[in-house]
Formats: sequence, structure tokens, C-alpha cells
Amino acid sequence: VVAPIPSKGQGPKWWRLRCNASTVERWHLCNLRFYADPGCSHAPHQQMVGRVSSPTPAVVSYGWPIEAVFTEWAAGCETCGRGETFLGAEFAAPVVIHCIRYFDCAGQLQSTGCSNLLLERSDDNVVWNFVAEWISPLPG
Repeated sequence: VVAPIPSKGQGPKWWRLRCNASTVERWHLCNLRFYADPGCSHAPHQQMVGRVSSPTPAVVSYGWPIEAVFTEWAAGCETCGRGETFLGAEFAAPVVIHCIRYFDCAGQLQSTGCSNLLLERSDDNVVWNFVAEWISPLPG
């Protein structure tokens, strides 16, 4: 999914994607990246210092390419409740995310297992604020 996101000021340190649908198959995606520009070409200017996901993932990998939030991630539940699963990142200082991209793990443009995605942001990893929503998103 290529998702330009409207600017909302300086930005928080925490950003996440949350599945806002009950899933009937495991939510599984690869090469999740956050971008600081609407064209999806520039990584945020601050270093990523942590990753967050729930429930405990069944598959998780990261490291290369370094700008990927996760190179591969799969939810720990096959049938997950609405809003139960999420994945995201903490940055060293506040950033604004203008675009996200991810792929299904076979490199195809097919569903990753979640039919409704929310982008959320937080200053403290406790209170999360809505930024954007996508219905039936496809990777890309």
C-alpha cells in the first residue's frame, strides 16, 4: 500500500499499523517501511530505536534493510479479534510519517490478511491517536 498521510505538525515518537478487523487468517506482511515524505522515498530523519507488536508475533524479523520497521512479521493469532494486532516503531525523537509501504511475503499484490488498517501515533506508547484508515488495502 502506498499511503500519503496529511501532516499533523511535528509528530510523535511512536507510530503503528493496527488491524481494525477480525481476521480469519493470520495477518502476515513483509518489508514494512515508514516514510517522511508523500512520495515514499525518504526515511524519517530520526533513528528507529524500538519496535512494537502485539500479540506476541508468530514470525518476526528485522535488521536488513535497516530502514524496514519489520522485514517479516506475522501475528501470533490466526483468528484475531478486531484491533487486537498491531506493529510499529519508536523513533529517537518526534517524526511525521507521510507514507507507508509494505508487501505480502510472496512478493505478490494480494491481501496480507487484514481488511481494515489504521495508522496511529503516540507520544508515550500508551495513548494512541488515529491518523488514517484504509479499507481492503493491497500491498505495494
